[in-house]
Amino acid sequence: MRIVWSSALARLAVLVLVAMPPAASSRPYTVDDLVRTEAFGRILVAPGGRWLLFERRGGRDDAPYFDERAMEVLRSHLYRVDLAHPGPAVPLLPAGEDGGTIVLGFSPAGTRAAIARLTRDRWTLGVVTLATAAVRWFDLAPDYYPYRTTLGWASETHLLVIAQPKGGLPYVLRADRRDIARLEEAWARKSEGRTPTVTAVGSGAYLSATPPPTETRLVDLDAMTGVERSLARGVLQSVTVAPDGRHVALVAETDAIRIRSKALISTGAELRHRGLSIIDIASGQSWSPCDACDVQYRPPSWAPSGNALLFFARKAGQEWAQGRVWRADLSSATSAPLPGPIQATVRTPFGDYSAASFGWSGAAPLVFGRPDDGMRDDWYRLDPDGPHNLTKALATSSPSLVEQAGRSPVMLAGTAWQLGRTGATRRWRELSRVERLPVAIMGTTEAAGLFGWRPTDDGIVADPGNGHFVRIAAADDVRPVTASAAMGTIVGIATDGHGRAALTVYRRGAPPIAVARINGHLADVDDPPPTPLHHRLPDGQMVTSWLCQPRGSASGRPAPLIVIPYAGTAYGGEPPRGFRSGDGPPFTNVAVLRDHGYAVLMPSMPALPGSDQAPDLAGQVLSAVDAAIATGTVDGKRLGLWGHSYGGYTVALIATQTDRFGAVVASNGIYDLATFPGSFTPQTRLEPGDYQSMLGLSGWAETGQPRLGGPAWSVPSHYVGSSPLYRADRIVTPMLIVAGERDFVPLQQAEQLFSALYRQGKDAVLLSYWGEEHNMSSPANLRDSYRRILDWLDRHLAGIGS
Repeated sequence: MRIVWSSALARLAVLVLVAMPPAASSRPYTVDDLVRTEAFGRILVAPGGRWLLFERRGGRDDAPYFDERAMEVLRSHLYRVDLAHPGPAVPLLPAGEDGGTIVLGFSPAGTRAAIARLTRDRWTLGVVTLATAAVRWFDLAPDYYPYRTTLGWASETHLLVIAQPKGGLPYVLRADRRDIARLEEAWARKSEGRTPTVTAVGSGAYLSATPPPTETRLVDLDAMTGVERSLARGVLQSVTVAPDGRHVALVAETDAIRIRSKALISTGAELRHRGLSIIDIASGQSWSPCDACDVQYRPPSWAPSGNALLFFARKAGQEWAQGRVWRADLSSATSAPLPGPIQATVRTPFGDYSAASFGWSGAAPLVFGRPDDGMRDDWYRLDPDGPHNLTKALATSSPSLVEQAGRSPVMLAGTAWQLGRTGATRRWRELSRVERLPVAIMGTTEAAGLFGWRPTDDGIVADPGNGHFVRIAAADDVRPVTASAAMGTIVGIATDGHGRAALTVYRRGAPPIAVARINGHLADVDDPPPTPLHHRLPDGQMVTSWLCQPRGSASGRPAPLIVIPYAGTAYGGEPPRGFRSGDGPPFTNVAVLRDHGYAVLMPSMPALPGSDQAPDLAGQVLSAVDAAIATGTVDGKRLGLWGHSYGGYTVALIATQTDRFGAVVASNGIYDLATFPGSFTPQTRLEPGDYQSMLGLSGWAETGQPRLGGPAWSVPSHYVGSSPLYRADRIVTPMLIVAGERDFVPLQQAEQLFSALYRQGKDAVLLSYWGEEHNMSSPANLRDSYRRILDWLDRHLAGIGS
């Protein structure tokens, strides 16, 4: 959002906000810039509102080693800001000790935070006192997975943490290094010939042949004395601490699921059952509120009093849609499904697990669903006299619920709706954007708050959650990210036209303060805004694609064009992320291509269903290409394609449908949709008990991006018709195929497509990067791949400016 300054205060504010030297003569954004580009990670305000913690992620070369799954942690440095007296952020740890450090979760009152630090061989839990920045480290390796709550605070001094075995690393941090070490050990044992080197995976009656996942333990830790107690052991998944700090709800994986259903599966299809137990923290005693139940992946919900718990569960043999919301009462140690006719709606978002939505309004449960004869999903308050529909008067309802300590919960549906005892009332009528405050990934006992904002003629008007608006006058692109109601503060990221970003504190009636700045090396790189292209797709639908012009052409001729398509993506009226220097992904980076001299097009491609015939991806892309050519700035005879991941699939399929492109780069793509779902990832071949991918990849094919509607043996024509491999005879465009040897997309996918082109004598090169996963983490490999890709495009598109 570009906003015009309109006041003397605003002009003063920009000096305080940016305080950077003006840009010198403009230069191109390069691959070296890409490798050096920094980012902000998690930006969190502690309960109580005084302390701001954030992760500053260094450049891609700012890491002791380069395992992709651990890169976000390895690049992270923690900083602290006192929002009562905001000023430049202070490193949380001394220089040389702060690398590989992230925040896990705040204590209930926000006086302390749990953090963790990763070195090459050690992952350690720490607790920091925020007022003094004093850190105490413990001999515990906290479990870590970005989508599970594995740590929670019972009080300001006690925390509950799922811990790895002594000396162990969580799966996402150990998968690469341990797998490589185990492979080397297996080869050594095979060479010796004395011990077997086998792994076994079982199905059906032989499920027990698959080794179990790594066992962890639940630890009650006294952060003051360091005393720890083990409360449970098993394949522990998540913890949710009661608001009064007396109990913890623990979800753990149990038996493997024996597949019986022939129904379509989702990307989040589950391999193991999950059980729920409630543990009295003081005594260590536990009970299961439903022994024969399988509970959902998302955590349960405690009543504000801490004396009752809601959870969603299904009985043995049931599908999730047949499950119910249960209530467990701690005073009587009893549980039962919620009574009445309201059936919770089970949703399965792409890439996520099946889940129902529920919560509390005081002592009354809330459920998102419908009665047996209902036509629409709504929020129902379940009182003793029966269910009350709270959202029936609204034009739309949403499963997104924000529970707030001491206040009525809020439904987010375009805006914020307060759910009272009898209905819903709109909160913040003046604001167009309302969001929940981000909380640490490891959870907190503090309920989330809200903040909101709206654009104005000269900036942004925002409410940090206390009802007192903060006016933000901004010449840069400002994105609010969190807030402190207690301090009347909005925290946002302001990014200028060069890709430099400032984490900035905004307060009512005061100039903004930049507490941290990143990407100062981009001061002399200009970021021209992209141009929207409105055009019609082959099916008649009007869409908006986005075109970015190159830095300039020495010859004055229309520029060669690189198209970066991604099937299923439709852009709106605001420029998509990824056009700005410092903002794009490591691959298909728009700024690198743009400043190398190419025009870059990101076409809108609404999802098309799978069928016997390949979806008309070329028709979608070429309609955007023709709109770009019509501007007179693009050379229609010098067109290239580059796609990564599902974009790699996209460009390979397009190459089977048209010969209008002069060069194709397909990186880390899927080319045979039939064999991809049945492949193991490199990380699970030697460790098959942890995070097996068999069902998830099948769900991706059946109901995910390709939308093929069934397994390969059920609708084989869909898989053949939509796979580039089986249409390789139609490819005439020179193709550069890039792959990572440890990618979850198997290297064999790239090898098969290359072999098909080789068999026909067609122009193609395969680049296999050893040790790399889905996105390159090694700076050397990233630089090498760009050198080869740009050379490929230059050679086949008659060079830049020629």
